[in-house]
Amino acid sequence: MITKRRIFFTVGCFFLILTAMRIIWILFQTTPDHLNAIKGELDLRNWDFTDNRTLSLDGQWEFYPRVLLQQKNNSEHFIPDDKVFIDVPGTWNNAIDDDKNPTFGYGSYRLRLLIHPDKDQLIMIEAGPPGACFNSLK
Repeated sequence: MITKRRIFFTVGCFFLILTAMRIIWILFQTTPDHLNAIKGELDLRNWDFTDNRTLSLDGQWEFYPRVLLQQKNNSEHFIPDDKVFIDVPGTWNNAIDDDKNPTFGYGSYRLRLLIHPDKDQLIMIEAGPPGACFNSLK
């Protein structure tokens, strides 16, 4: 026969194990230390690329609402002055001045990566989902 004391003990142990598993999961899911972009630039000149870590490009990116930045024929590209800085990841709702529906529209994000040109280093950029579109400007 199961007593109330045994039921409370079993339920208590279950919740204790469940809480311990949750705390361990939280400790393993911490975000690794990384640099953040500030005012459209991410300074990687002191970053150690030899450990093959993934680097997040989060931070303040330049955003040009209703402008598609393009580079033509390996020449200089035109960068307009009407930029705003928005947090990535994030939304552009406050940057698009459309009273009807700010979730629809277009624009260009821009982030400058500052690296040592004299060092022999390989940098790979993983783009977002398949529906994302991007162009790399030199």
